[in-house]
Amino acid sequence: MTSPPGTTCDYCGRVDAVIHRRHKDERYCGQCYHWYFPPTECENCHETKRIHRNDKKKICKTCFTKITPCCRCGRVGLPISKVTASGIFCRACYNSLKEPGYCFLCKTKKVVSRGLSFGINKPICDICRSRLRPKCPQCGTRRKLYKTDTGNHLCYRCKKGLKFYCQVCNALLFGKDKTICKECSLKRLNEHRKHFNMADFKTDEGQAMYGDFVCWLEKTSGVLKSAVKQNHYFIFFKAIELLPEHWYSDVNYLSKIDGGYLRKSSKPRKFLELKGIVFDETILTEAMDFRTVQSNKLSIEQLKSSLMRSYALNYLQTREEEVAAGALKIRTVRYETTAILALLEQYKLYKHPQRSLDSLLKQTPGQRAPIFKFVNYLRNKESVEICMPAKNSEDTLVMAVKRYLATPSDKNLRLYLFAALEHFHQASFPRNSNIQTIENGDGIEVTFKNFNYWIPSPGRLQKSNENLL
Repeated sequence: MTSPPGTTCDYCGRVDAVIHRRHKDERYCGQCYHWYFPPTECENCHETKRIHRNDKKKICKTCFTKITPCCRCGRVGLPISKVTASGIFCRACYNSLKEPGYCFLCKTKKVVSRGLSFGINKPICDICRSRLRPKCPQCGTRRKLYKTDTGNHLCYRCKKGLKFYCQVCNALLFGKDKTICKECSLKRLNEHRKHFNMADFKTDEGQAMYGDFVCWLEKTSGVLKSAVKQNHYFIFFKAIELLPEHWYSDVNYLSKIDGGYLRKSSKPRKFLELKGIVFDETILTEAMDFRTVQSNKLSIEQLKSSLMRSYALNYLQTREEEVAAGALKIRTVRYETTAILALLEQYKLYKHPQRSLDSLLKQTPGQRAPIFKFVNYLRNKESVEICMPAKNSEDTLVMAVKRYLATPSDKNLRLYLFAALEHFHQASFPRNSNIQTIENGDGIEVTFKNFNYWIPSPGRLQKSNENLL
């Protein structure tokens, strides 16, 4: 056994000493090891092992890693990566504590280590490390290969003819598995996570509902999806645990829950509907509007302090009072908060109310209607020099062409079509209108109901109207 040059024993201080043991971040040479680790009976396995004489609990190294919980996550029985003076770290926790670096081969930022076993003295990630290993020609597993008597190179399992069986279902194992098959491993993981999450509930009803959901999820979606996704769904069931009985029909409670869990296709909603809970789509839509308003309002509050931000918060307070009085719909406030947030983002760039409004309406003409009342409030109540600019179809067309040429997509093309129809034909249609398009040379034929229009393609406008762009 050799040690790197310059290695020092932490007890006798000898340099270039052969280190026989590392214990709680301390190194012991051969002489110190025999002195500080006398043969002692382990309190757990009752075998005679070398145990540090100063340890209060006489437990050997093997048993210590088996029965001691990880000092970060508290779980027991997981593979151990590091034993420090403060405790042990399981593999998952120790990797999360490492600072990520860039892999020499794939150039991605991950947890890396030097691939000295492959002759690479540079950091590589675990994925590239596994790819560097050769494949066994018999079983196809990437492992270190050994030369056989016939001259072939096989892994140690194929060379010795070893066979392993699952300890649970007794199925023959292939690849790297030695003790348990993938199906049984997923079932054990799913069950372990279920009990671990159930312990975090405060009521017996919450525990029972979550346990029933995981069992239902395993039957309907498979054990793999249940094991992977149940931690994500746990957040939802934890959020509704202490809510009143009829929380699903109250907008105030629904607005505090992530709307993704309440979609028609979501697993929690399907499970709750099987339990007899009926969701009202109107109430869910209203709750979604409340969530969007609160999210936009929070984003406005987090912006850098300015008079425009204060004006916006004061305006939104009056609009929310109108909603509470029943004089205004929350959907209207939702559209307004989105437009106000976009205006304040432009104000960060231009530092001028009117120029910020002009830039906003050029880029997103659809915000003209939602921002109209706020502009009137700024002008009449706060005496801000701002007014709605005249509707300019040419500016709207220019922005639509620029956006499509920068990012060609169906959405941007559709925006260009409506802007071109309004500019060239003075035809203003709702943005959700059902139109049909056919490419005709360097133009596009647009059909809406019984009306046909021809407009130039964005590429033709770019070539023939350089001054416009």
